Amino acid sequence: CVLNFKVNMSKLRDFYIALQTQLQTTKANTLRLTVLHVMGVLAANNPMLSQFLNETCGILLKTAKSSSISVRIAIVDTLKNCIIGAQQGIKYASTEIMKLCQKILHDRDSRVRVALSAVILLMSHYHPDNLKEYISLIRKQCRDVKHHNVRHAFGDILGKILARTIPADIEMAKREKRRRQQEREQKEAAAASSSAAKNKKNAAK
Repeated sequence: CVLNFKVNMSKLRDFYIALQTQLQTTKANTLRLTVLHVMGVLAANNPMLSQFLNETCGILLKTAKSSSISVRIAIVDTLKNCIIGAQQGIKYASTEIMKLCQKILHDRDSRVRVALSAVILLMSHYHPDNLKEYISLIRKQCRDVKHHNVRHAFGDILGKILARTIPADIEMAKREKRRRQQEREQKEAAAASSSAAKNKKNAAK
């Protein structure tokens, strides 16, 4: 299915739009699960579908309001696959993605929120400009939620995010130290050269 669509992108777009419509109209959880799975697979393997990411997030948000636990977890998996496909393109849908994440973070079942932790980790990788917002969400889950599995999952991704950013800060500090050292050496060399020129001039007199 995915391989055939790579030959005809317009057919892929039409089929994906049909899936979105199907997800909005159907009430059967089994059919919703099937549609979500297919949407996720297609989105992960076809980056061009990221153009539908804003609309997809809105549909997933509406679907999450009246679905079973299995469908709500499938919604998180679909979102994760959409992010994998879009990668840096998620910055164009960051507002809608965050709305969906906020909704999921208030889910009554801790398993749904645990599943979302992997999504937030992906978002921090592909769109680090929103890092402060992600960390704020993570800290809130670690601080306010009583479920141990939720706190563990979000504490784990917080550690991974910090571990990824700290080495960059250390490397930047090292580069800055080397730059200052070079500036100091250049100033000392210039001062020594100027002093030598003055001494030579005085000796000539």
